[in-house]
Amino acid sequence: MFEDYLSSIETYDKLEALIASFFNDHLKKTNTRPDQFITPHYSNTCSDGTQFRDANPIFSVIHISTGNVFRAVICDHVGGYSKTREPIETGVETCVVAKIHELEKIKKDLLDWIYSQTKK
Repeated sequence: MFEDYLSSIETYDKLEALIASFFNDHLKKTNTRPDQFITPHYSNTCSDGTQFRDANPIFSVIHISTGNVFRAVICDHVGGYSKTREPIETGVETCVVAKIHELEKIKKDLLDWIYSQTKK
């Protein structure tokens, strides 16, 4: 469905909106306060306001209290799904790198990350 995300601005924007909506819908469904999070965390725009639209990241969020970050990158030139946790200045960044057809895995890891931030 989103295979042309890098060549179509419309598809890219729909993909980005889908993940953001998924995140926000989950917060509402679980009565999690959205003011605990800032998204996007990483800027995806040039200084003139033009979006990069390279899917690095397609979605990012920081949990204000923990300082932990979730970053999702879509790249079809990777060997497979990858998830890393690395210390950063504010806390720990969980970064998933996946092909476009692995979108459901990204969503699952995002849900797991939200849960881990709110159950501390």
